[in-house]
Amino acid sequence: MGYIFSSALFAIYHVAIFATWFNFELILLALAGLFVVGLIFNWLNTKSNNFLNSWILHIVQILPLCRSGFIYFGQCKREELDGAVSFCLRNAKTI
Repeated sequence: MGYIFSSALFAIYHVAIFATWFNFELILLALAGLFVVGLIFNWLNTKSNNFLNSWILHIVQILPLCRSGFIYFGQCKREELDGAVSFCLRNAKTI
């Protein structure tokens, strides 16, 4: 029951982010997909007995999306983002 509740909250939380982007049918489809992702995150947390794995997976998933958004909306040039990602990867061991 906890899996279903937390997955539903995970999906509903994201509605605020994309509520104005899509029509009603696509919002329902996105909610279904996010619900499934929430179930996967819950399973991963239970299997590993650690919540950090789902956080890391979420970060790995969201970084390319943010990068694409910055490029698409003209906030950054692709070369600037590539340099920032390279810098973070090179210095990740020191953080």
